[in-house]
Amino acid sequence: LLIYLKLIERMENIMLQKLICILGESGTGKDTLVKKMVAINPKKYSPVMSYTNRPIRPTEEEGREHYFLTDIEFKMKKEMSEGNIAAYTKIGDYEYMATLNELHNKLFYIIDPNGYKNLKENVGGRYDISTIYITSSYETRKKRALKRGDKLEDFEKRYNAEKEQFREFVENEEYDYIIQNEKDGMIMSFFKFQGIVNEILSK
Repeated sequence: LLIYLKLIERMENIMLQKLICILGESGTGKDTLVKKMVAINPKKYSPVMSYTNRPIRPTEEEGREHYFLTDIEFKMKKEMSEGNIAAYTKIGDYEYMATLNELHNKLFYIIDPNGYKNLKENVGGRYDISTIYITSSYETRKKRALKRGDKLEDFEKRYNAEKEQFREFVENEEYDYIIQNEKDGMIMSFFKFQGIVNEILSK
């Protein structure tokens, strides 16, 4: 009976679309790791594009990292998407949201712990969700943030805004996999990331 139940569970997981949630504080290199996978096979490793009212960074492009909206546009999009929101979160002054349509046939979703909780509440039973937590030291994160054009004041503000939710996320070990991604180890981090993704897809 136990073997039969496990087979049923495996068949149900196979039928569900896999969704790999990538979590990590600002500057941990999570976007870079995902972009490297997308470059290998854009269709297979397609990421979710969320909507945000955060200002676009110098290194970002519209529709590549997010859909960047004004405060008014974001409010209108959220109201129009009522009943179709897969996940919503707010970090400091900025809001992020993804619709159910955006999740269709996508593999990666870069998201924060609060957004991840909201995602599980909204669509948890409709997707085979795995989580990879990317972490780096404070100094490494700060250097990356400044290099991509962030102001130190903005980095510190985001650091304080997301600190508590990540503390709880880590303490409760809500992730399936973890990667320590320091400045000099990006190549090794990517190989580890690629291996984890392949493992998830093979299940």
